[in-house]
Amino acid sequence: MADLSEEAEAEWYPYEGGRTIHQLGGQGGYILEDEEFGDPSDPEAADARLTLEQGRAEEPGFFLTAAVYGWMLVTVRRETRGEADAAYRAMRAELTRLAALLPYEEDGPRQIDLKARELTEAVAAFEIRFS
Repeated sequence: MADLSEEAEAEWYPYEGGRTIHQLGGQGGYILEDEEFGDPSDPEAADARLTLEQGRAEEPGFFLTAAVYGWMLVTVRRETRGEADAAYRAMRAELTRLAALLPYEEDGPRQIDLKARELTEAVAAFEIRFS
């Protein structure tokens, strides 16, 4: 996938066509929201994913798992659905920004280094902000 800043088709879309909703997620809860970011016509080239799970009786609360493929995987817990929804919206916006920073071969060595450094710093800030 080319640089997302140059591609109009980059957007959020339901992960696996929405088939994961109400299934058990990676944190053992039921998936309420599950989206990927990238080109919906080529899901194999997605850049990011965001999942919201509702915990079960033995592990109550809500779990948000955010990924920028190849760069970051963060899971956080929120007590209430309201807190989880607010975090989901904020994480989604931030993941969109992080995806735009992804370096690609066609960027050239110098630009790759700059983008990788910027993305590494942005990932660290994301982890601090949402932990």
